[in-house]
Amino acid sequence: MPQEWRGELTPQYEEAEAEARLDLERGGRAIRQMRINLRRVPELSRASRAEVDERLLGVLTGLNLPELPEDDLAFMADLEAALALDSDVESADSFPVWEMAAISHASQMARREETSPEERLERLVHASMDELDALRHEVRSALDQTWTRATGGREDEARLDRPRIARGAGATLVEWMSARLVHPPGSKLSDRYFIESLADLGLRCFIATARRWSDGTARGEGRAAFIARTTGATGGHRRR
Repeated sequence: MPQEWRGELTPQYEEAEAEARLDLERGGRAIRQMRINLRRVPELSRASRAEVDERLLGVLTGLNLPELPEDDLAFMADLEAALALDSDVESADSFPVWEMAAISHASQMARREETSPEERLERLVHASMDELDALRHEVRSALDQTWTRATGGREDEARLDRPRIARGAGATLVEWMSARLVHPPGSKLSDRYFIESLADLGLRCFIATARRWSDGTARGEGRAAFIARTTGATGGHRRR
């Protein structure tokens, strides 16, 4: 097992991988575009769908981990390729990709604290009307920005009269009430979950690229190569 992955076969890693598999199975615009982006990597241009999906699964797993595995430069190269931050937005349909990655990475930027559903409900019940109004404004702004991007600029306000979207807004409000406590004071939901997070991802990819150029090698073979080497295939169960 490569040293870079030695500490990752833990319950946290297994949970991140399970979430990544669900994301891959559900598909959607972001997953489809990330797959297209990865095929621009020369070695994957003619690879099978299964091989590309193994690399994509590695990217999604890394984004779901509590901390971004920046020391694995092969992973960071795949992440940079999958995000395609320098692509033409109009032709590449990149907004869903960037939004998915930014929301995932936002939690990696926060401090870790234990909480519970009971604690979150208690905090909500005792919140002042001023605090709730401010939180509602933040959630509404974030949803409207997301809606505008999702509709290609055709609509600038989320449809909160739809039950599914209204329930999602309520869940986001409760989540952000707790999550904001582990982010820097004064953090805004829409900025932290998209602008700041995506900028941080871009910076980390840039640093990883510089490291690859400086030493001429990619330390860590990446998850897909590790599976292929230890199982003799692109899928199947890992040997531990």
